Amino acid sequence: MFYHGSSASSEPESRAVTGFLSALGKTNLSVFYHDNLNYVAPVGNTDIRVGNKYAATANMKGQGTRDIGSTVTVTQHGSFDGWYNDSTGTPTILVELSSDQSVGKITDQVNAIKKLIADGDI
Repeated sequence: MFYHGSSASSEPESRAVTGFLSALGKTNLSVFYHDNLNYVAPVGNTDIRVGNKYAATANMKGQGTRDIGSTVTVTQHGSFDGWYNDSTGTPTILVELSSDQSVGKITDQVNAIKKLIADGDI
């Protein structure tokens, strides 16, 4: 069963995370993980090159597109990651993980974060 609450951020867990992130304020970069479409999308005004670098390092698709038999442009509207990007100005990327949750794939994700840190993107 899927329940989205009576309004945006109406669930207790959403209010807790929203409160935490609001108190945290702007950070250098936020990465939101979801599954399982295997692509990386920059959110809002985030530089597409940051998402593409993450995608390339993690062996994923970048530029906000995913291949599901045809190329579909992915746009974030009304999402939690979009809210955080809009409300704080924090560069944000959405990582839609692969259905392959092997150690190798998780290592790719860790290496992508390390690459962003090493290159000064975080």
